[in-house]
Amino acid sequence: MRYPLYPSSGPARYNRLMINDPGTTGYSVAWNPARRALRIARHTAVDDMSCYANMGDDATAWLHIPISHGELLAELWRRDCYLYRQNIVDLIVVTTAGRVHVLGHHPTPGQAYTYSRVAKLRRQRDYLFIDDSAGIRELALTLAPEEANETRNLRKPAPESCYPAITSVESYFYTFAPLENLDLIKTCSFGGVVTGLLFQYHDGSRACVGQVRLDWLGPEQQVPHEATIRFAMSRTADQCPYVGSVLVYVAPSTRNLLPAKSDLDFEVTCCGNLEWWFTRRQCQLAHGGYTSASTRL
Repeated sequence: MRYPLYPSSGPARYNRLMINDPGTTGYSVAWNPARRALRIARHTAVDDMSCYANMGDDATAWLHIPISHGELLAELWRRDCYLYRQNIVDLIVVTTAGRVHVLGHHPTPGQAYTYSRVAKLRRQRDYLFIDDSAGIRELALTLAPEEANETRNLRKPAPESCYPAITSVESYFYTFAPLENLDLIKTCSFGGVVTGLLFQYHDGSRACVGQVRLDWLGPEQQVPHEATIRFAMSRTADQCPYVGSVLVYVAPSTRNLLPAKSDLDFEVTCCGNLEWWFTRRQCQLAHGGYTSASTRL
């Protein structure tokens, strides 16, 4: 079946993406504000990460979908929003673990959106054919059989924190992940800015927050029981907040060995969810009813 996302006068040019193979460790989605989702790449344990080198545009953001052992892609949805005299379409990926990955910004408060399921995927090694000649314009795939009386419900991400201060020049991506049962974290950094985190849990499952590129990941940090995570935050010359480094420690035994805590630093204990709102120029973290430094309007 073919599923057009955007009308096009040119012929479709498909690339083939393997999905739901046991060797898959994740998928990365290149995204920019002009063409939305640009390309989807599959990762394995021996990935050469060439997908990043082929997308050198500075405006491109990377949205990572970690896949845990036994987890499969289950459904594809689309989100439509009529904005600036055109229909804006973003894809949504749902996994068998119940995780929902929105390949686009979080809905802006006050803006109307509609959601519809594109396809139910087969729970086996399969191929998704993607026309990404000018952003992702069309999908083609073999559908999974529908079950009798099957309901189509999408559990959309529902932030515990409020949408950061709204501006007319940028919209925010929203990501979150639980902090319970953390085993280790890896920071994703570029140019002195931590753009996101990759988590691994005691059961081997993984999750991420922020923007994660596998070729920007640093060494892993173990997360001891009852650890505290400190996000050392700063502001750019334009007063946009960002994370400069991430420290994991067990209080109070090692607190005195850490750099002095600044007024901008944000600390969380390993419980509940860590939420990470971000744009190209700034980010805001939230946990347990508290948020990090306010964003620039």
